[in-house]
Amino acid sequence: MNGLMCQHYAIQSKIIGGDNVDSYELTNFVVGIYIDDGEWCGGSIISSKCVITAAHCLYEKNKAKLYFGYIRLSSPPSGAVNMNASHDDFIIHNEFSPITLANDIAGIVLRTTLSFTTQIIQPIQLFSKYDSYNYSLESGAATLCGWGFTSDSSTTLSDFLQYVDVYLMSIDSCKKFYPNVTKFNLCTTSGSNVAKGGCRGDSGHGLAAQINSSRKLIGILSFRSKNGCNSLDPRGYTNIVEYSNWICQNFRVC
Repeated sequence: MNGLMCQHYAIQSKIIGGDNVDSYELTNFVVGIYIDDGEWCGGSIISSKCVITAAHCLYEKNKAKLYFGYIRLSSPPSGAVNMNASHDDFIIHNEFSPITLANDIAGIVLRTTLSFTTQIIQPIQLFSKYDSYNYSLESGAATLCGWGFTSDSSTTLSDFLQYVDVYLMSIDSCKKFYPNVTKFNLCTTSGSNVAKGGCRGDSGHGLAAQINSSRKLIGILSFRSKNGCNSLDPRGYTNIVEYSNWICQNFRVC
């Protein structure tokens, strides 16, 4: 994959234009990741032993604390789980570039197997090429969740998990903003004149779509425009379906 042009993007971090999540029904796969006692990212549960996230969240990092089953960070519900991870638990794509954000995908192998006995912690299915018959990765609606900042002027994470509905756009349209995006990326727009999408603290969170009766993970939040989180410019993601073989080989989720 060709690298993205550095002058056009910034690493992602917060939810803009979103609302508080009030139900686990669509967000029970969401994971908060506190990294090296200072940075915040997100991830998605794809099996009882793996969380998928962005490579730039874990690159050259030493440890992480994972938060499962949370909606409000300051008030964990019964059944919420915290788990520690170290560098040895991180699997980063071997062709990830911290300069261009090419191959911005990584996973955390969990030390303890997650239990899926409650509805607040559940895995999400991965989008497959077969799903393309029922859903367009160039125009479909999708949802992003995260605890990131809620405006360019914010200085702290949101206590409540936020969600925002966005719309996919074609790679050709996205190239007008980021000339070097390829099929390994997805791009979203707000679909209106109101900014919507991720920003600081939301890197690594999953972009999910409703396909027939199932919720599917289609992307991992990776980058945004340097024009700021309140910009109408598209947000960029790692395209899950293009990394299905890598995920299968490394995490046995096939």
